[in-house]
Amino acid sequence: MSTWTDISIGNFTLYDTQNDYHQWYFQKADRVREIVKDEDGSWSEGTFIGYRTTVAQMRRRLQLNGYDRAALERDFSTAIESWKTDSIAELAKLESEEHPHGENYLQYRITWLKHVIPVLENATLDDWLDRLNKAACWPSNERDFAQLLTWIETGDPVLSLMVSSVDGDCSWVRDSNFNFPCTQRDFYSLAILLITEDGAVCELDLKWLISAELTDDFDDLEEKHAGATQPLRHARQSLSELSALVGTVAKLAMRQPFVLFKGLTFQKLCLPGAFRPGD
Repeated sequence: MSTWTDISIGNFTLYDTQNDYHQWYFQKADRVREIVKDEDGSWSEGTFIGYRTTVAQMRRRLQLNGYDRAALERDFSTAIESWKTDSIAELAKLESEEHPHGENYLQYRITWLKHVIPVLENATLDDWLDRLNKAACWPSNERDFAQLLTWIETGDPVLSLMVSSVDGDCSWVRDSNFNFPCTQRDFYSLAILLITEDGAVCELDLKWLISAELTDDFDDLEEKHAGATQPLRHARQSLSELSALVGTVAKLAMRQPFVLFKGLTFQKLCLPGAFRPGD
């Protein structure tokens, strides 16, 4: 049975990976190990073992690697112009020639392109950024996608394209979701980071991958935590033992003024109430 991982940022997921994980720009210092167990001792859904940082920090790391707003603008412009050019050329060809996939596919494709091209002619990067959160929350019905290349009408042309079928034959949206035009997946990822608050969490949960023994646990984090708390545990144990010893001596002292305890003589132990003045 397959185990999937992804990077989550609010309502969005990135880099879905089967039986493995994509570390992306997470660093060793981002590792977290938080164990929450069910009554039977197994890990609960509340357990988190993986990488976690803030959106602001992850955005900064992308910027240091050349993925900033200006670069996104250039990439978006390249992708959407190329998508538009390819779509116009394809539509002209389909309307003038017989298609090898048959009449049904031909009509599906022509109808799809006629919806898409007007959106590509007028849309800007901000149009997509402004609608990403709305698209992520848009209700999805499997029946809407029962046929190939389904157009979902929302009353907003850009949003309609974003929530409609993803064109598997279009290389300009292959590395994104919501038909976001880009040439590299990290540009789509940057778009998500740009519309998300700085303090929001960006995380990669590996617990089920670890549970399936498909990757190593972060045992060193547990050892580090145990090492940090070990002096406190020793101190508590010593205090507990000392308290027990004092209690034992007090009981013996109440019975007689001279007590032989482990070879040592305790004379007239000055415990409150144990002796009267002049004893």
